[in-house]
Amino acid sequence: MWLGLPEPTHNFYDILIGFWIFLFGLGSLYLATTKQYDKTFLFVSAFGKLSFFVLVTLYFFRGEAGLLAFVGSSLDAAIAVVFLA
Repeated sequence: MWLGLPEPTHNFYDILIGFWIFLFGLGSLYLATTKQYDKTFLFVSAFGKLSFFVLVTLYFFRGEAGLLAFVGSSLDAAIAVVFLA
């Protein structure tokens, strides 16, 4: 359990999710460098970050995720609030 997260079931899903996160990171970098603010992209990004926080929180309270994962995911919740603001 690296960083307190549950063990992955198959490498395919890790790669797929990692690729999505990478693409959102590139999209965020593009918006930051061009100073364009696409509301739809920010909305989707905010809810993606919030969904990660909620999922980790649920797993934490069920005892399936560690404290480090819970604390680390709270940064995602803070970034989501910034995106929504």
